[in-house]
Amino acid sequence: KNLKIALGIVAILLAIYFLNQNNQKKYTVTEIPVLSINQNDIFSFTITNPTDSITISRVDTTWEIPGNDTLKIIQRSIDTFFDKVITVKKGTLISKNKDKWGIYSVHDSNAIHLSLYDESSNLINNFYIGQSKSNYANSYIRTENDDNVYLTSENISYYLRPTSNYWGEKPVEIVPTDTTTSK
Repeated sequence: KNLKIALGIVAILLAIYFLNQNNQKKYTVTEIPVLSINQNDIFSFTITNPTDSITISRVDTTWEIPGNDTLKIIQRSIDTFFDKVITVKKGTLISKNKDKWGIYSVHDSNAIHLSLYDESSNLINNFYIGQSKSNYANSYIRTENDDNVYLTSENISYYLRPTSNYWGEKPVEIVPTDTTTSK
């Protein structure tokens, strides 16, 4: 009789455990890419914040800052842009309320605005990125045609600087050395 009671209690505990595990799955955050596009389809992008703006364009396989022939693109900045920004994932839905965009710094007036363009200069998408005042590990993001604000998988605002010195550097001049010696 004691064995039947013990087995019954174990069966009940196992049932409760599996029900709890099943219910917990509802609360896990699934992260999905913000942008589902091949990186090779991006030929130009513009980064704008409330005070500055920069456009980076690809000509064949070379990236350049249009209208600036004195700076050479820093390849590390381009690589980081594609490795971090373009592949960022959105996770937790933060707000569906358009009136709260200002709180999350994703309003047109206070966000970092990223526009991506294809080979024909057609707009692929506009993104508005905001930085949390208390959470420096993630950013907030929304797209132009969506009122929803999401938390990103990592902070990408650092990689979206609209300054030419972040994206370009003056080319190093090679000064020929004089191999002849005069006597």
